[in-house]
Amino acid sequence: HRYDNLRRPWICRKCWTHVPICVCPLFERDDGALSSEKGNSLLNNAEKERSSKAPLPKGIDRVVLWTHHEEWGRTSNTGSLLPLGLERTEMLMKGLPEHDEIMDDLLSRDDLTPVVLWPGKGQGNNATTTIPELQRKFAENGDGCNNSINNTKPDIVLISIEGTWNTARKMVNKLPSKVLRLDLGDEVAANFSTPEMNAGIFCNSSYPSPFPPPNESEALSLLAPLRRQKHGKRENVSTAEATIVALLGLGLGHEDAGRILRVLRTKVDRLLQYSGKTTWRK
Repeated sequence: HRYDNLRRPWICRKCWTHVPICVCPLFERDDGALSSEKGNSLLNNAEKERSSKAPLPKGIDRVVLWTHHEEWGRTSNTGSLLPLGLERTEMLMKGLPEHDEIMDDLLSRDDLTPVVLWPGKGQGNNATTTIPELQRKFAENGDGCNNSINNTKPDIVLISIEGTWNTARKMVNKLPSKVLRLDLGDEVAANFSTPEMNAGIFCNSSYPSPFPPPNESEALSLLAPLRRQKHGKRENVSTAEATIVALLGLGLGHEDAGRILRVLRTKVDRLLQYSGKTTWRK
């Protein structure tokens, strides 16, 4: 029922925003740009959709948003924007038989290395890794001439968990022990405190928002205005932001990453206005 009907009937099935403030069109490039890429101004909708998505870095087979059923269709969800802006990216609902089958198949394949975004140290047989460790590990399996994730085999399936901390922890703990846990603590801290890093896409104060953030020395998560906590930990970034931090470390261009973040900023602003909020949540 939740998969077919989302949480409410008036929610966009793609971006999970209220239909009157849907942000899906913001992912579409203008026709001129598409025409120059394809050499044909008469593009069908499928071609336009593919052209508007950024390619994943080489070495990344796909990105999976492994989503708890209570999170499915939630307007404050951020992961729902990633399939609109990235190729080979999909949302799967845990507990939905056809989605569980897809996930089980991905986890059982020998030609793929599953990596889940999860902070802190792994427990039991779960190994915690970092972006530099992944680059070194897979470069050793490549041709040896380039210490880069772009020459790695096998390819990575990057898994992001969508849910509350409690449900997400349970979901991660049920993953097979072969799944590496990617700790992004250092990368998140660097991206959100260094305006020069990745063209400052996480620290861009010039974005024209009617809801300017409080005066902070470091950037806050774009989702902060919608959260109930007044003072959350700075490393508690949204799923979309964490996934983009990981992909940036593995080769995603900051222009493509910034485009997705701009849409996320717009979604948060529109949700605040639509709900009648005029300031950040106190």
